[in-house]
Amino acid sequence: MPSPEEREDQRFRALYLTIGLLSLALVVGLIAYAGLEFFLHRSEGVGDSLVHIQSKPFEFPEPEYFPIYAKPVTWLYVGMVLCWFSVLELNKSRLLKYSMFRLSIFRLIAFVVFCVSAYEVLYNFSIWSALMAYQATTGNIIPDVLLNKSPNPETPWNLVFATKLFTALSAISAYTLWYLYRIEQAVKERIGA
Repeated sequence: MPSPEEREDQRFRALYLTIGLLSLALVVGLIAYAGLEFFLHRSEGVGDSLVHIQSKPFEFPEPEYFPIYAKPVTWLYVGMVLCWFSVLELNKSRLLKYSMFRLSIFRLIAFVVFCVSAYEVLYNFSIWSALMAYQATTGNIIPDVLLNKSPNPETPWNLVFATKLFTALSAISAYTLWYLYRIEQAVKERIGA
């Protein structure tokens, strides 16, 4: 018969597995939807279909029908963060068995992802702010339709989508850095270093 600690660990694993699978299904479904919309209907920018439909905000579920609603891009953000959190929690025992060298490689990768995604957050917010300031001069501020056409005007990115995507990557990589630090501390304690 399992001990109370083992039963609690099994309940947490079942919870993280359920959350991980549901959030993964959400992320895959939203990315598939956005990709099909972009390629089949050639929306103006990457991620537009997760932010607005024909210059009208797109929220799910509709605010008239349910009190908790958000843009699909926000659900994508939530799904990405929850999925990654669950992946880390489900693999804690496996990570504790890795060598310090392997953990440091993972930490290096997480640090690089954090640096790149943090830059992208700042870059996209700067462009977004400048374009909203320009819109303010015309008297019509609609942040959902603003696009970053640089460096490739053929495939511009919706700025709401880009900022949420890179903010999620920044949060994921920052949390991963902290998580790996905790794992390394536990490994050091185990080996007596």
